[in-house]
Amino acid sequence: MKRIAALLIASMLVLGALFAISGCSSSSSSVKVENGIAAHGTYTVAVTLEGGTGKATIKSPVKLKSENGTMVATVVWSSSNYDLMIVDGKELKPTTTDGGSAFEVPVSALDTPIAVQAETTAMSQPHIIDYKLTFDSKSLKAA
Repeated sequence: MKRIAALLIASMLVLGALFAISGCSSSSSSVKVENGIAAHGTYTVAVTLEGGTGKATIKSPVKLKSENGTMVATVVWSSSNYDLMIVDGKELKPTTTDGGSAFEVPVSALDTPIAVQAETTAMSQPHIIDYKLTFDSKSLKAA
């Protein structure tokens, strides 16, 4: 009887561990990402910012739209003093400055640092500052 109880308990522990492991893998992004491009849809995704003086931040997560292999993120700065971004040589103007300057930024690939420049008017004269944005595919969630 003790042996049956021990086997039953051991079986339950193994099943519990397997269930927990499968639960961990299913809690990660179930969004299909191929060659750094998310499947068609609208998502939220975490973004990290590198570069600059460290004073400015970007609100994260951001909204990301993926359509026909093209992704665009709505990036909102912590300051409304950004009046221009340059991405892949293209100048972008803010869509709004309420609550921080917001830009529609093309995203060439997830998990790959994207070099951008942003012009701030917070100093005595406008300055263009180099940054890198990285969008984390593991954080993708349907919006």
